[in-house]
Amino acid sequence: MSDFKLLKNMNILLAEDDPMLQGSLKQMLLGMFHQVITASNGKEAIAQYDNHAVHIAILDIAMPYMSGMEVAQHIRNHHPDLPIVILTVHTEEELIRLALQLRLTDYLVKPVTLKTLKSCLQHCVAEMNKRGNADIPLASGALYHRGRSIISYNGTIFPLTRNEGLFLEYMLLHRKEIVSAERICQFMAPEGNLSADGLRNLIYRLRRKAGRSFVVAERDLGYKMP
Repeated sequence: MSDFKLLKNMNILLAEDDPMLQGSLKQMLLGMFHQVITASNGKEAIAQYDNHAVHIAILDIAMPYMSGMEVAQHIRNHHPDLPIVILTVHTEEELIRLALQLRLTDYLVKPVTLKTLKSCLQHCVAEMNKRGNADIPLASGALYHRGRSIISYNGTIFPLTRNEGLFLEYMLLHRKEIVSAERICQFMAPEGNLSADGLRNLIYRLRRKAGRSFVVAERDLGYKMP
């Protein structure tokens, strides 16, 4: 489905204390996302959220130390629009109340099937698009068409490579912040096979598509997307 092309450049946080269910869900998600970040309790989920670029969160409602709702509240305090999905065995009526409270995107009732998971992720993509995240203007005057993974600039359409899309997603998540080259490389290639020189070459190629000013190099500090 074309909807899932958007997810390929994103990270998802999966917080579930049942190791068998966590493993099963992770296997379903691995082919859809850039990275599946897992947590086995509420405290670990918050630590993972605080230390990674997270674009969607799936949270078990009942976890040790902190509940999924407490984790959702922490995320909402930092990111009012991030799609949040709750894993639950609760009734629909109870979830309606919770959804209104924290503006949850959707919920998944255990046991979760691949069909219901994909349907839920489609809701997440639809919500991101509805909130204006599909077409994003860049400082150079270029337009990033997130859903189609292309950039339009000066009347020309440029397709993006996977790494170019990853770089844009990470910088948008930290827009107006200075981000070190080391942090960017760690996000894009957790296994460590992207060097600072490789990152500079990637940015050089992207500037040919999106205009030089879409990202600014801050001497000895890193990069910033205005």
